[in-house]
Amino acid sequence: MTTISKGTNKKEIKLLLLQIDKKKSSRKNIDLNKYCGALKLQEDPVDIQKKWRDEWE
Repeated sequence: MTTISKGTNKKEIKLLLLQIDKKKSSRKNIDLNKYCGALKLQEDPVDIQKKWRDEWE
């Protein structure tokens, strides 16, 4: 997480943004399509989600 304080000048902000871009570009690309449909459900996902949300009440 990057925090930019009040009073930080533009040059420092640009350096922080460059560091964030470098971190993002170093991540591996993952093909998430291989997980699509991997979970077989007996119930409608929306119904499951509603039931899980109701557990907090």
